[in-house]
Amino acid sequence: MIDILLETIRAIIVCIIFCYLLYVGIKRNIRRQDGWMHILTGLALISFGMLIDITDNFDGLNRYMIIGDTKFQAFLEKVVGYLFGYLVLAIGFWKWMPIVIELKKTKRELEKSHKLLESKVKKRTASLETEIEVRKRSEASLKDSQERLETMLNSMPFGVLIVDALTREIIDANPKATLMIGAPIERGSLHNEYFCTIDGVERPDDDFGETLSNKEYTLLTANGESIPIHKTIILFDMDNRKCFLVCFVDISAHKRAEYERIQKEKLQGVVEMGGAVCHELNQPMQVVSLTSEILIADVEQDDPLYQGICIIKEQTDRMGQITKKLMNITKYETKDYLNGKIIDIDKAVV
Repeated sequence: MIDILLETIRAIIVCIIFCYLLYVGIKRNIRRQDGWMHILTGLALISFGMLIDITDNFDGLNRYMIIGDTKFQAFLEKVVGYLFGYLVLAIGFWKWMPIVIELKKTKRELEKSHKLLESKVKKRTASLETEIEVRKRSEASLKDSQERLETMLNSMPFGVLIVDALTREIIDANPKATLMIGAPIERGSLHNEYFCTIDGVERPDDDFGETLSNKEYTLLTANGESIPIHKTIILFDMDNRKCFLVCFVDISAHKRAEYERIQKEKLQGVVEMGGAVCHELNQPMQVVSLTSEILIADVEQDDPLYQGICIIKEQTDRMGQITKKLMNITKYETKDYLNGKIIDIDKAVV
């Protein structure tokens, strides 16, 4: 009874293994691998032999020939079931084992490659993280530099224009340039719309060159005024194109100061000259004036010389008044005289 139970359990286990392998082969589509069908066939024959082996414990089944304890049943069990089953199973494993070995080898190589790739990925990731961090710092530094540069340009006390070297179009302008012109500067407007030479006639299209240009010009404002300026032009590269950096400053105050200085120098010259003239004329005029007074006192009024002496005294006194004016000159004023100009004494004295 125990033999029947053990043989039955053995047969059930082998059948379960067969069914499981058959299910796995269908689900994972490995039925076409070399040796797989041989393994299933071998297990099927062994299972068949085990089932036949169970029947030889029942003598009542001997009349069926293929089951029970008969010679034909023994042939089916020993030869067809076990012998052929183990033979076909061995052939199946012989064909299938190289595939398993190759798969194991491939798996190890894949694992090795995976580890190597993972190591490279980690290194590259670390490198990329470093590059990203460096790029972020560079972008932040560039942004700060641009903001500082923009702040500097916007706070400069002189006008700044960026002009395309080829088309002469204005690309950008700082607030001071807009304030000096008196109107917003449109992008694309031409540089020579706002500047002319110091005489106000020639447009300075030819003042751009490869070298620094540093000259005086006139700025034409939006309301029609002309402002004397000092303009500096520098060639530089921006975004892969040639541009000019045009800086200009209002020199009206400087011009006024220069004019006042010249006027003061002229006035100083006039005052010094007037003082010298007065000093040289005063003594002869005093002598002439005193002499004429003596003559007037000694000559009778009906004398023909009396009127002449009075005229001399009158003109001498007038010359004295003129010298006093020359001594009190406070500003430089001129008037037209013949083909030139002379000092206007009356206007020059306050």
